[in-house]
Amino acid sequence: MGWAGCIRGGDVAAEQLSEYCNMETFRARCRQGNDVVVMETASFGRMRVGRCITSDAYLTALQQLDPTSLGCSADVLRYMDRVCSGRPSCDVGVPNPDLYAFRPCPASLTVHLEASYSCAAGMQHCLDSASFTYSPFTET
Repeated sequence: MGWAGCIRGGDVAAEQLSEYCNMETFRARCRQGNDVVVMETASFGRMRVGRCITSDAYLTALQQLDPTSLGCSADVLRYMDRVCSGRPSCDVGVPNPDLYAFRPCPASLTVHLEASYSCAAGMQHCLDSASFTYSPFTET
């Protein structure tokens, strides 16, 4: 059962997808009553040019030499669910040893987290009934 199965007649306020660069912290906060975080998306790696990876001549040259320097990523939603979903708030720092265990890109490259979450109202106590098993080396 996913977290969406725990919602009971409440509103869901979605957050935008955001990038969290090296030395930054993903902070999910739900401020209303019994609202809790529901992770929507989470990727870790070098997904695209954006705030954390700016487009410049060096990046262009690096990409020509090593095409894996951009576009390498891992889906880390299950990990972020385990850490954040079902709680009123959570913090995940970048760098993070648990995220680095996914090793989506060559070790010499700087990677970042891209994530979005919702705050869901009217949640039941899902932490007791949810069984999330986490392994950075298995795909589902």
